[in-house]
Amino acid sequence: MKNTAYMLIFISMLIACKTTDKNIIDDYVDPMSIDLIFDFTKQIPGPFVEITIGGQKYIAFVDTGNTSSVISISDEIIGEYSLLPAGYQRSITTSGEVINTQYLLPEFSIPGIKDFRDVVCTSMPPKNYAPNEKPDAILGLSAFYDYNILIAYNEKKLYLYEKIFAYDYFSNWAAIDLLPDRSGLFFYGQINSDENPYLFYLDTGTFVRIRGQLYDQVLNQKIASDLTSSDEEIIFVFGGERIYNNKLYAVRTNNMTDVDIFLGLNFLLNNNVFIDLGNKKILIKKEEIL
Repeated sequence: MKNTAYMLIFISMLIACKTTDKNIIDDYVDPMSIDLIFDFTKQIPGPFVEITIGGQKYIAFVDTGNTSSVISISDEIIGEYSLLPAGYQRSITTSGEVINTQYLLPEFSIPGIKDFRDVVCTSMPPKNYAPNEKPDAILGLSAFYDYNILIAYNEKKLYLYEKIFAYDYFSNWAAIDLLPDRSGLFFYGQINSDENPYLFYLDTGTFVRIRGQLYDQVLNQKIASDLTSSDEEIIFVFGGERIYNNKLYAVRTNNMTDVDIFLGLNFLLNNNVFIDLGNKKILIKKEEIL
């Protein structure tokens, strides 16, 4: 009888320990997630997420190329909440230099993720949107700076992990160092058999649509002559790993950026990317190239 009692206590302890370990593991690795909205019939397909301002729902474009502000908002929102100018901000874009007015936004939230208070935001940069396709706001990369980020277009999800998360699951992905002295997703890589390093930028806001096909963007003229808008396959080499056969569109360069290639919508539709801003790394899922 005594042995039976000891056995029951021992089994109970094992169950308790296992349950506790499971809860710790679940709390440790389970990310928060945001649904990404895409609409490929529109001028700007996405990714979009839902946000709230003043209790009202709005649609915001997620732009990893925007590192200058947490959020940019439309003129309609500025007028609706009677926001007053609080300064000006100069930004460099692929289109050139823009000057945006700054405002103090009392609050906004990404539902289920984070509430923001007294955020210095900017007006949205001027752009020729198709009728009824202008987003309400643009979320910059810094809106997610408190987390490690997994961009998974194949699942239409943005996963946010606590920064203490040990990303063993991604250990076999290609690891690339971000430039330590730059704000944003700048990194070096190679193209095909060319050993010259080229400067890449991961930008959810980059895409070129040609005859219904989506391409990513090349700005550097020294490689533009080799990479055209044809369906020629391109192999990227990041961190010594062959990553993806991509389609690139060569466009005229400008003197406002030193980026050689912007990887955007087309690249992310085929490659999940894990972003660790704190450790200045990105990890890209490796696909077997035949």
